[in-house]
Amino acid sequence: MSATLITHRGAMRMPKAELMKIEPLAATNTWKPVAHGVLVNTLTEVLSSRGIEVRKEEYAVQRDGNILFAVMDLFWGGTMDYWAALGLRTSNDKSFAIQIAIGARVVVCDNLMLSGELLALKRKHTAGLELVEELTASVRRYIPQHPSVAAVRWKEETFHEIAYPLTGEPSAPFHTEIRPTTE
Repeated sequence: MSATLITHRGAMRMPKAELMKIEPLAATNTWKPVAHGVLVNTLTEVLSSRGIEVRKEEYAVQRDGNILFAVMDLFWGGTMDYWAALGLRTSNDKSFAIQIAIGARVVVCDNLMLSGELLALKRKHTAGLELVEELTASVRRYIPQHPSVAAVRWKEETFHEIAYPLTGEPSAPFHTEIRPTTE
């Protein structure tokens, strides 16, 4: 699993079926909590609509179910060449916003650590929250429109065809980093 969920500060791990039963606190005029089950299902639907499958998922809650910590291993493209991890933390007691981190490795801890390559979403539970739009935008920030081109594997011949004009070296090693010059 490329996503790690650490629970050592009181969070309790639970299966997705139990998570779906947790109801949020009552809404106010300006604050609209999102049920953990609604958030997870909406996120899964957004990922699925882009051809991304959740291969493995783990959940933990804290403070009477008001805080959710979650990690997901993502997979797309029909091969193991395309994958990522997603970490999520959110609170329905106004202690912090919905936050999503995405990357090759993601760590979520119940001590509030959230680590990934990109903090794709940080959004409060306000009355104007459009969950589907926010989640779609956060996924789009990390994963391109066509996931099959997300991790293009270069053939060595193609690499040399592109590298030669840039480096001027017809036999540039395949692992050569191409950096812009400052001249």
